[in-house]
Order: sequence, then structure tokens, then C-alpha cells
Amino acid sequence: MDSRRPPISVVVPFRGDREAAESLLEALRSLRTSPGDQLIVADNTPAGVVPDRNADAVRVVRVPAPPSARRARNVGATSADNPWLLFLDADCRPDPELLDRYFASEPGERCGVVAGEVIGDDSQRQSLARWARSRRGLMARHHVESDGRPAGIAGNLMLRREAWDQAGGFEERARSEADIDLCWRLQDAGWALEYRPGAAVRHRDPTRLAEVWRQAWMYGLGKRWLRDRWGEAAEPPRIAAPLVRAFGGAAVWVLTAKPERARFKLVDGMVATAAWLGYQVARLASLRR
Repeated sequence: MDSRRPPISVVVPFRGDREAAESLLEALRSLRTSPGDQLIVADNTPAGVVPDRNADAVRVVRVPAPPSARRARNVGATSADNPWLLFLDADCRPDPELLDRYFASEPGERCGVVAGEVIGDDSQRQSLARWARSRRGLMARHHVESDGRPAGIAGNLMLRREAWDQAGGFEERARSEADIDLCWRLQDAGWALEYRPGAAVRHRDPTRLAEVWRQAWMYGLGKRWLRDRWGEAAEPPRIAAPLVRAFGGAAVWVLTAKPERARFKLVDGMVATAAWLGYQVARLASLRR
């Protein structure tokens, strides 16, 4: 790793309570930074929850209503000064060496997007967190090596500032999948995408069924928005085959006395249903428009 790398502005959108804000600030301060690096939190809460008492270490910018992760990322990036922007999510915990790991090899001259990796947090022992880790694997690799168009995910995504400016940032009208859309737009504009599996963050997964349902629902809404924008390049969520696998697998695991695996299969079915319903609701809204 080369300590002479260019300076990076880290941008994190935040919406949560004071305890979550303090946890985020602690995680950001753990990053090994070099002169010129910036740590920016875009506070997306109505009351301005994130304290800015350490402005010398972490800059806090307030995001105007209505709340949106896409708007928060754009507001944070607008206040940044550096030639590279690193977007992280507030529920991700970075490796202290993350910034240097992005430059373990120099990005190409026309590289506009560098996709880092997102892995599960092994310290989470709750059942739904274990389910998520067992299903997800490497989150970014799934998108980078997709049969369709490669992309990174906003939980750990570095962009060249010039490319971000050219694209106009994240599409704020998106319900989700704005990171996929931005990666595709940049590649259409002639920028390359590179993958850094060694530049990883640990993702804190939802631990309540309602949160998992909402996450899948938003995924479905975003998939429909992406399909309206990109046509067949964005595949819709499937429902029949996932439900057959979920209920069939649950029955098998019950009969073989493996209850946790049976529960995991039922969660698979719930997630497939939520994503499909979200997609259909967005599709009907699109048809009405």
C-alpha cells in the first residue's frame, strides 16, 4: 500500500438516534487517514442528531428535508474537496486500513468507479443476522460479476470526483438502486469500473423481521424504478421458484430435525414475497402515471 495516495473524502449519510450517531463517529475516527483526507457525515435527521463537537476530525453537514439517503450523499459530496469520494453506509464498519486498501493498486486513468466489498459482521449472533450472512456472501461481488451490467453498492463505493460531477450524483427520485443506476450511467459515459475485494467493510444486518421485510420491499420498489429507467437490463424479482424452494426446503429441514435451517428457508420466502410485492406496487403506480 502506498501512503502517497491522493486524498479521499469519506461521505456517510446518517438517519438514526444519538446512540447510533456516536457509534458511527467512533467508527469513522478509527480510520487511518492521511493529510488532506476528509470525514463527512450528512445528517439526515430532522433535529440534527449527529453532534459536531469534533469538527476538526469529522465534518457534519445538515441535509434539508425531505429525508433521503440519495440526497444526503449528494449534499455530503457537494461539501467535499478531494478528487476521490468514498461513500459508506452508517450501518457499515470500515477496516482501519480501508482508505489505503482502495489504492493497493492504482486505479486506471479512466476508472471512475471503484467497488469495495461488503461482508457480514460476525459479532452479530442474532438469528436474522446469521440468516443474512448465510445467504449474502460477498455483497459487492454479486453485482460486479453479474451476468448483466457490473456495478458496486453505495455501502462501500469510491468514485472519482470528476466522474461524479459529470453524472450529477445519485438520482434522488429513486426509492433504492440509485447506486446501480449511477454505476451504469458512468460506464455509459465512458468511465471504467474496478473491483477491490480487499477494501472491505462489515455490514450490521437487520435483526427484526419488520426491518428485513422493509428492506426487501424497498429492493422491489427500486428494481421497478430501475427497470423503468433501463428496460430489460434490470431484471424483476422472481416469486414462483423462490417460494417453491423456500417452502420445499423448510419442509425437508423440519423432517430432518434442523429447525434453524427451516426458519432460514421461511425467511427466504418472506423476502422473495416482499420484494415481489414491492415491485408490483411500483409497477401499478408506473402504469397509472
